[in-house]
Amino acid sequence: MRITDLLDRRSVSLTAAPKTKSETLEKIAPVLIYPVVGILIMGLLMTFIVEPVSYCSHATVPRGVLA
Repeated sequence: MRITDLLDRRSVSLTAAPKTKSETLEKIAPVLIYPVVGILIMGLLMTFIVEPVSYCSHATVPRGVLA
């Protein structure tokens, strides 16, 4: 498919509806489910892996400067 095909009025159907539940999930996964799961995973990684390391480094730097 070329970019000019997308500009054609007949190439996009605004009334198309999925016929089955599995087809609906296949169409919604890239738009909604993948980004939500990705944000959840990144939030958990930041909370449990990055934040403790960052806290420890920020807590020990002033002790080293003051010593």
